[in-house]
Amino acid sequence: MPLTEEEVLIIGNAVIAELTDQLSIPKIRQAVGRAGFDTARIPAEDRRASVVPAIQKLFGDMPFEQKLRVLPILAGQLNEESATKLLRPHGYQFVDGHFVPLAAADARESRFMPPSSAEQISTAFDRLSVGDEDGAIAAACGAVDTATVAAYEKYNLGQPPESFQAGHSTHFG
Repeated sequence: MPLTEEEVLIIGNAVIAELTDQLSIPKIRQAVGRAGFDTARIPAEDRRASVVPAIQKLFGDMPFEQKLRVLPILAGQLNEESATKLLRPHGYQFVDGHFVPLAAADARESRFMPPSSAEQISTAFDRLSVGDEDGAIAAACGAVDTATVAAYEKYNLGQPPESFQAGHSTHFG
């Protein structure tokens, strides 16, 4: 499930706040510069009270698609432990450069599956939570299919087998 504009803004501001707690002002400028921020628009003074709001404003003013590109770059500047602690209250984890909803899987499992499979598992949990068992099964089967295709490609195993979903379609009603 892709991040919404509101989630991107919330997570972005949280990541920026964490970065500004962990890094010195010169390192903050360097980190946001790597992410594509116009650092000339950040006050030259070395005061967090001036720098942090300027960075948050620059992030807030970016078009949504740019925020989506910038956010993983910024989050990648955090160590894994602090990223996990930071994102957990927002319902996400940051795994291999991707934001994965916590309902999808914990970080141990997510590292072994393609990000799209993790998103599909999250969709399955979401559908299950609203009583849509058929939709949950379809999303979970899609996750298996995606992971299978990725494994066959990664290990050069040839043509993947018939889709899991097609081979195991069942209607629960």
